[in-house]
Amino acid sequence: MQLTGIKILLFVLGVLWIPTVSLSLPNCPSDQTKRYQNCFGTYISTNDPGYKYVGEWRDDKRHGQGASTWSAPHPSAGEKYVGEYKNGKKHGQGTTTWSAPHTNAGEKHVGEYKNGKRNGQGFYLWKNGRADFCFYTDDEDSNCSGTNVYDVASNLAKKFRQMPELKRKKIQSNLKSNGFYTSVVDGKWGRDTFTALATYAALNLKTVNINTASSANNLVQNVLGTNLSNDNSCPTDLSATWHNCVGIYTYDDGGKYVGEWKDNKKHGQGTYSWPSGSSYVGNWKDNKKHGQGTYTYQSGASYVGEYKNGKKHGRGTYTYPDGSIYVGQLENDNFSGQGTLIEADGHKYVGEFKDDDFNGQGSLTLTNGDTYVGEFKDNNFNGQGTYTFGPNSEWSEDKYVGEFKNDKKHGQGTYFFADGTVETGLWEDGELQGAVTSPEVAENVNPDETLEVASGTGFYVSDDGHIITNHHVIDGCMDIKVQNQGELIPTIRLAEDKQNDLALLKVSQKPRYVFALSNNSPYPLQEIIVAGFPFGDRYSSTLKFTKGIVSSLAGLGNNYSEIQIDAALQQGNSGGPIIDEYGNVIAVAVAKLDAKYMFENFGIIPENTNFGVKASAARNLLEANRVNLKASSNEIISKRDLSSIAADGTVYLTCWMTNAQLEQMKGKKVMLGNLD
Repeated sequence: MQLTGIKILLFVLGVLWIPTVSLSLPNCPSDQTKRYQNCFGTYISTNDPGYKYVGEWRDDKRHGQGASTWSAPHPSAGEKYVGEYKNGKKHGQGTTTWSAPHTNAGEKHVGEYKNGKRNGQGFYLWKNGRADFCFYTDDEDSNCSGTNVYDVASNLAKKFRQMPELKRKKIQSNLKSNGFYTSVVDGKWGRDTFTALATYAALNLKTVNINTASSANNLVQNVLGTNLSNDNSCPTDLSATWHNCVGIYTYDDGGKYVGEWKDNKKHGQGTYSWPSGSSYVGNWKDNKKHGQGTYTYQSGASYVGEYKNGKKHGRGTYTYPDGSIYVGQLENDNFSGQGTLIEADGHKYVGEFKDDDFNGQGSLTLTNGDTYVGEFKDNNFNGQGTYTFGPNSEWSEDKYVGEFKNDKKHGQGTYFFADGTVETGLWEDGELQGAVTSPEVAENVNPDETLEVASGTGFYVSDDGHIITNHHVIDGCMDIKVQNQGELIPTIRLAEDKQNDLALLKVSQKPRYVFALSNNSPYPLQEIIVAGFPFGDRYSSTLKFTKGIVSSLAGLGNNYSEIQIDAALQQGNSGGPIIDEYGNVIAVAVAKLDAKYMFENFGIIPENTNFGVKASAARNLLEANRVNLKASSNEIISKRDLSSIAADGTVYLTCWMTNAQLEQMKGKKVMLGNLD
């Protein structure tokens, strides 16, 4: 750290209580008409004038820690709630205070809420000084006791009054620094001291049980030990090391950093402001942006998402000054991986990116309704694809299915005219080089008709319906569906990890059973069971099991993200769970050695040589997508119970393609037998 020519200021946190969890969440969009999903933001109601909410959001609902205030002209003007929310309603520990012009001005409730109403234990403090401890049911109180703060918290009052005066003042000072205490720091017990301690316990310790000897001691010790800003400020001695402290550092060029430090480096939560007007708010590690953060550019552009070693890396949202928006994966500051780009003029691309360009499989929709689904390279149509002309096009309802090169029809392809005529043949630079014209083809072939063409296995990993499977199971499919007791359930593709051959899907239904990922590393000779649907449903639609051991902790070519097993795998097993004796998933079934390849190259036919992707790779994918994982089990489960839960937690996946896609994918993907 250069300590010359700078200004040193102490960083003091604001006196208003702010939800602590929000620091790990990205900021919500400034446009309130857009979806608020897993973010921290401010909402000012236009339909309910006077209402304001600041806090956490999930699925466009207040969810998590937050604060609501009501002001004129709202009929509840003067009311304020700070605490926990769930699905848009007050739910959990919280406090409600009333001030003028509200009819309850001067009163306060501290306690439990459920579905928007007081439910459970709580303190109610009246404007006349009375204090009650009550049990609530849907806002109705019962079994109330107490006439003042001594009656409702006699043990807490006793504990506080027995402490030395300096400690009593320290408690009040700490509470005041965090906005819980607003009176004079005098070390005396009273209504304001009790209210501050009760509020602190509800919001920070998630309890109102503060009057037993042990709970009272725990509360005051917690407040005394809280690392508040004035106790954790960086030293003013410029020769000292800034370590595990909070401070403001102003650089010679006018840049300013406000936040946490470690070993003289920006480390932890902090904000950096550039003289140009750009700013970054989020996590730091060793002087570099690392983790979740929000970067606001001078131009008006913004990025909310993950960083690694100073660069945008992971999942994030980039908004351009003109309103264009990208949501998806980034790598080393570039769009790379799966993503969605919606341009200001209405163009929309959903698919794979590399170095900021369309590269790989994707779908492009133009403002006139034209669509292209297929392969891209450096922003151009390259490879197999389908181009459909939209209703506003001169060639409305025409369609081309075939090969492209540099945005032009190039190679073998078929053009379907709206009048039913079909031209098929070899194309070059957009021009047909000799065609076979047949009006009958269109009558017999519908390129848009979808067919079930392949199958695989997956398994549930969350109560919200998240499913893990192999990437190669879903690759090239227009739709992936879960087949369950004759019902086809559509899935949503959330994320893909091609390197480890993993994919994350989601269904709207709640699963009957959810697998936990093992926290322990697999080991050689470990006994395992594989569940899946080999050969699809051609033989039977029931779940099948094979048993074996872990043969090696590395896969083919010393791939240490895989394990080798001797349990049998067949076509259709891909994506299934490999389970230990506790019912935890240790790996995801992925592949077997190709017998023909091994015989032609090594003169042998391999037996019992199959592979799985380690659970640690699946965990990385799930944690990156903020999936709430089930805790692993450490109790051995019977084979009978294991077969039952595996049947509830393992799913049969089917791949659906159009006729056009099927022609492109033949030879690239293992198809169902009825299409051979």
